[in-house]
Amino acid sequence: MKNLVFPRCKESSYEWSATKEKQRILVVGGVLGVMTAAYMLVDRGHEVILCEHSEKLGGSPWRAMHAPLE
Repeated sequence: MKNLVFPRCKESSYEWSATKEKQRILVVGGVLGVMTAAYMLVDRGHEVILCEHSEKLGGSPWRAMHAPLE
């Protein structure tokens, strides 16, 4: 699996092994880092439930892109 945050970093390559015991994991928050962690858990074979309070995922970067110009 590649490091999604720093894909060009040589030290970032790490091979994830599949989990022996599949677990159901609750991940709270929809910011980019939390979604990356959820992705990694799914990639390892876990069942992930992602909960976010707002309607949109992405956190501050999403809000910054869609902020009204003044």
